[in-house]
Amino acid sequence: MASLSRRKATTPVSGNSDALLPDLLPPGQWEPSAACRTTDPQVFFPVTDGHGPEQSTEAAKRVCNRCPVRRACLAHALENQEPVGIWGGLTTRERGRLLAKMLRAPRRS
Repeated sequence: MASLSRRKATTPVSGNSDALLPDLLPPGQWEPSAACRTTDPQVFFPVTDGHGPEQSTEAAKRVCNRCPVRRACLAHALENQEPVGIWGGLTTRERGRLLAKMLRAPRRS
């Protein structure tokens, strides 16, 4: 994947055309402002035991929706291909769909 830290991504997040992914901020700059820093990390890593429905992602998404660095978190997850968890308000599957959409989108000069 092309480095998000070197260019602006042009794909909207969650279908909102004015919410473009920002440049990736260096580690340590966005994390202190993250709304999740005081939330139990397990909220962001839903699990299934194979016997019931997957733990709801809604609690994590509520925290992400009020987070001032949500887009930087999402950019981090995409750049680092985070394999699990809720990052920037998106699940692993949602990030995969966004990444596929970004890769299909024509590049702008």
